[in-house]
Amino acid sequence: MSEETITVESTGTVTATADKWYSALDADTQGYITSRGLADKDPVQAFLDTAKAHKEAQAYIGVPKEQLLKLPKSDAPPEEWDSVYERLGYSKNADDYKLEGLKHADGTDVDDAMKDFIRAQASDLKLSPSAAQKLAENTIKQLDTTKAASTAEAASWSGLLPASIAFSTRSPSTACIRTNGRPSTTGSGDVATMAGTGNPCACSAAMILA
Repeated sequence: MSEETITVESTGTVTATADKWYSALDADTQGYITSRGLADKDPVQAFLDTAKAHKEAQAYIGVPKEQLLKLPKSDAPPEEWDSVYERLGYSKNADDYKLEGLKHADGTDVDDAMKDFIRAQASDLKLSPSAAQKLAENTIKQLDTTKAASTAEAASWSGLLPASIAFSTRSPSTACIRTNGRPSTTGSGDVATMAGTGNPCACSAAMILA
């Protein structure tokens, strides 16, 4: 085999006397060098780039193909990410999210309508099964907390009124406070007055607290 003479110029650039420094290599290797963008680099830089790439690839040597995940480019359209989410457990079919063991704080089961809503959200957000389950549990917990707070607030309001005052269960047009059991409204659509006083009745409070 003829020897190829390589010289180093004062600029530090390595050049070869042959047309291409890789021209003596086989066709497959030359094709690899070209496809990797190494053809226009000097031999030393090409070697360094190849060594770096090989070192990075070693981390994946021996890993089964099904365990490797190729991510789309940052500017890829959303649908190209579907395969990534599917590998993580996402399903386009909302019914695939099981959402098992969901219960309210009082021990009652969560109704099917709420489960269906959470399943639809999980599919729309491309969540994994474990993430969907966590979303469901946190959602139910927050709903129970909000309901308990509303109940406590309503109880605190009713505790501010005298025991002698009860609330009418009439429609909003005639709802008013009853004093000592006597209705104080003057009729549907009329301005209600507190019995025996002629003053306007606090119907709005009755409507809020009833």
